[in-house]
Amino acid sequence: MNKRFLITEDERNSILSLYTKKGIILEQDRTSGMVDTGESNNTSYKTFRTPPFGKRGSRKVKMLNNRLYLIDKNDQDINGNHKEFYVDLTTGTIKDTGFLNNIDFINDMGGFGSIERDMGRPTNTDGNFKTIMINYENSGANSSVYVGEPALCTIRISARKISLFAGPSSNRSKSDSSNIDLTQYYIPKNKNEWETIKDKLYGSNNSVKDMSFKDFVRGGYAIFLEPAWPDTSFGEITPVDEDGDDTVSIEIILKMENPFQFNRTFLYPEGVTELKKFVDDIKEVKNTYGETVYNDYINFLNSKKIEVLTSSSIDDDPNQTIKYIEGEGGNAVAGCGGTQTRNKYNFCLSEQRAIAIINQLKTYLPELSGTTIGGTAFIPKPIGETSQFDEVNTWPKVTGKDDKEKAAKTAKNRVVLITLPSFKKNYDN
Repeated sequence: MNKRFLITEDERNSILSLYTKKGIILEQDRTSGMVDTGESNNTSYKTFRTPPFGKRGSRKVKMLNNRLYLIDKNDQDINGNHKEFYVDLTTGTIKDTGFLNNIDFINDMGGFGSIERDMGRPTNTDGNFKTIMINYENSGANSSVYVGEPALCTIRISARKISLFAGPSSNRSKSDSSNIDLTQYYIPKNKNEWETIKDKLYGSNNSVKDMSFKDFVRGGYAIFLEPAWPDTSFGEITPVDEDGDDTVSIEIILKMENPFQFNRTFLYPEGVTELKKFVDDIKEVKNTYGETVYNDYINFLNSKKIEVLTSSSIDDDPNQTIKYIEGEGGNAVAGCGGTQTRNKYNFCLSEQRAIAIINQLKTYLPELSGTTIGGTAFIPKPIGETSQFDEVNTWPKVTGKDDKEKAAKTAKNRVVLITLPSFKKNYDN
């Protein structure tokens, strides 16, 4: 649902005043941005999600009076207002507690993009911080990051000649204190202070780090905080329901086609990836909705019997009797040996595959222990040979020189299907 947010001239100027360099102001009909209404009841929130190479997860963030808050952590303050981002240059630490929460939030999310690879934990061992901050400038190529929109950025303690950034054009003023924000610069007062601060400089400032205190001052240099905005904005704008309903609804399904190696209970690498993705989807509930909802969801699942359905394809005459031999060089998986029809063997194979999946899930999700000690909420549901998933490519329509060739054509009927029970609960206070 798209929403239009009307902002007053004062609110517009409030956003503009965050920085003197004029950028693109959020249009009233632009839903990619986030407008601060200044009201206690948030009208929208931003959902931040990590990319594939980070820890999976998401968080809901709202903006109020130019500050950011985590909705799914009891409206925890993570600030975001660049005017309150103060750094003590002598210790390399952030002074605002909201931004400390902000950094913990980002670390918990596992980092975002290439910034994570460049930085590591932002305790400023290398002059870097990473934080989500309300964007106060439209910075060149970052066309998708608008003024007033929360975005991930890097803040670097850097050094540069004063002539390059001081003066009315950048509105950066001299600070008498070593605690500075993003609108200030600082000149160390003595040699000892310079020696302390220069170790906090961003890594690419090596040539400045080698300077003596006298050369630094005579050269017209100063210390400042340098923001580097990302190439894209992370997160999606989502309106809060008009009626204030805060119902959580969770539906997770896993369906894998042909995930097992031929006549074995071992997954192909692609199958392993799909199974882990299913596990991640369950664990992401905690990241998305918080620990309370996650615990309720796990308790709900533990009260159920979750079927792990596994099927086999029909590659030849189901009533054909074959001698199945277990062990090395044999033609049967463990537990399915003996002289029997092809149909009975494939039912046994399906059952062993379901058990193999359950054993892996017990390792990945020990919290889903079911109602028994050391047990699991998952139960095997083998159905054996079937054509219900692909009625065309099945015996006797499918032919081939051997079982492997026929199996390649009937792959869609070899399925693992896990449908978690639908969870729905209202958390409206």
